[in-house]
Amino acid sequence: MVPTKDVASRILQRNFSELVLLATKNKLSTSGDEHKFASSSVYQIKVPEKLTVIEAATENASSYRKGSKLIVTDVRNLVFVAPGQQHYFTEFENRTLSSSESEDRRIICRLIEKAIDINIRKLTGNGMLQGIYLVEEPMKLYKCEKASL
Repeated sequence: MVPTKDVASRILQRNFSELVLLATKNKLSTSGDEHKFASSSVYQIKVPEKLTVIEAATENASSYRKGSKLIVTDVRNLVFVAPGQQHYFTEFENRTLSSSESEDRRIICRLIEKAIDINIRKLTGNGMLQGIYLVEEPMKLYKCEKASL
């Protein structure tokens, strides 16, 4: 039996793109260009039990989602700023998040994900495209099209 890509991804607990990279790695590395292809790594991050953040209410919380600052938003109009980050909110309060509560844990995880995203963007100069962090600029498929690979 050959599992589908979704089933294989769930069983091996890896993204489908990682599975394709690992499956084709031997074919690619036989050409002598081993240094071109990066290996896949898996890291586990321990979520802290308690984290103190700055909580502020704003009218336009969605404007903070794409920024390069360590700020995450909630489904409501709340913005959470990591400790030590500069902010320009006039009305804010310090809030201690506990990882035992599901909503607080989600906010802590989003702060960690955003911190990792910011660091990868600084190192590579590129963002995420379809769930994969790019290490180089995507190449154009055709001059007349705007699609990228």
